[in-house]
Amino acid sequence: NFFRKKFKLIIFLIVLFCLTFSIIYSERATGFFYFTGFRLYEFAIGSFTYLISQNLKLKFNDALFLVSASLLVIASLIFNENDIFPSANALIPCLLCSLILLSSRNLKYFKNLFLNNYLIYVGKISYSLYLVHWPLLIFYKYIVIEPLSIFDKIGLILVSVMLSIFSYRFIELPFRRRSKKRFLLSNKKLGIYFLFSFFLIILTSQLLIFHKGFENRMDLKKIQTLNRLKIDEEKNTKLLEDVNKFNTKNPYFKKNELLIKTLIIGDSHAGNIYMSLLNHDKFSSILDIKIHGAVWAYCFEKENFRSEIVTYINQNIFKDFKTKKLCDDEEKNIIFNTLLSSADVIILSSRWKDKLDFKKIFYFLRKKSSAKIIMMGRTPEFIDIPTLYFKYDKNLNKIAYLKRNKKIDKLNIKIEKIAQDSNIIYFDRFPVVCKLNTCNVINNNKLLYSDHDHWSKDGAIFFGNKLHELGFLDLIIK
Repeated sequence: NFFRKKFKLIIFLIVLFCLTFSIIYSERATGFFYFTGFRLYEFAIGSFTYLISQNLKLKFNDALFLVSASLLVIASLIFNENDIFPSANALIPCLLCSLILLSSRNLKYFKNLFLNNYLIYVGKISYSLYLVHWPLLIFYKYIVIEPLSIFDKIGLILVSVMLSIFSYRFIELPFRRRSKKRFLLSNKKLGIYFLFSFFLIILTSQLLIFHKGFENRMDLKKIQTLNRLKIDEEKNTKLLEDVNKFNTKNPYFKKNELLIKTLIIGDSHAGNIYMSLLNHDKFSSILDIKIHGAVWAYCFEKENFRSEIVTYINQNIFKDFKTKKLCDDEEKNIIFNTLLSSADVIILSSRWKDKLDFKKIFYFLRKKSSAKIIMMGRTPEFIDIPTLYFKYDKNLNKIAYLKRNKKIDKLNIKIEKIAQDSNIIYFDRFPVVCKLNTCNVINNNKLLYSDHDHWSKDGAIFFGNKLHELGFLDLIIK
């Protein structure tokens, strides 16, 4: 009885709770887009709409319907891949759909437009449409190289609708059909279907694992290239571990005034730059190179209401003070401070995020060091290059250009502007990899990327030469 009486309140609290966490965390990782817990409020709004619709009477229903439907169309055209979603943005389509449903109960002028057999049937197949459209889109984009045209999109919509009709008639309805208040599909048959499906999934998975993904479907050249990449990456990982051990034992620059003391700061992307410079004679002969890990993501985020809430939750609810301790330790790190104060040149390289406060990073470094600071943009990012190589063996460099993540280009423009405003030297990594509608991800059948945004062992050598060609050494020396 308590649950029934407080049902609306419970749903409202679910909306409030899930929406709050969605607003806080949606920006932090794309994976939250798929996390049901942060999207429950969208379902809860639908439930709440149904509950209040029984007794709610609105005025000006036709006007409200027209405005809501128009805004929904406008929102669908305005939203793009750069918008944070779900977060608060998901509220817009949810609330507009809620208003459309509430106002549609007492329509006068738009009744025949909204309440007709065609749209009612669309409502019936909507769940099948919801299930079908996304995998269809993903598989189609995997097959097609070029960005989707308007004709592709229309075709995908039509195919999605046809598949949804099939699913509704031959899967959904048989499962829901009743006779004398009993489902025609008995629990026994339903259980058998589930067990058979589960067994089929397990069997298929084991076959794929046992046969190593049926790698014989690839030609021998591709298998050899991918195996070579795997071996090289294992060697590269071991080499980086050895370098880190050496740097731990010998953390400071050499006492050689002829060498330019160069400190590279960052994450694994900085490791790529480090290996490129180390493997190039022109760089390694005149530079004394050291590398140090950075905690940009923890200590130099932009301060806003969202970050303050996250910090409060972590420290006061979860009692997690690791981030604060990490930042304090980095501030007092003797080796890091000594490297900063003695460096002639500091190179910054990382998988930069828009949420970072770059001016705060520059201020921190200038407070600790008088060295020249070179800010390197983020390296071009693609779909996993070994996967692309598996699918396309010709024109891979052109395909990579088409498949690159264009958000990185926009982010680098922002970083360059901030660097210029802060009188920091900026070096664009885009020309190192891409030129004239092609991006160098393979050369002489050697993969230059080991995944979506890391250089392979061969890539470190190849792009080291490119860095020299583009005058990166001159930039350091001047």
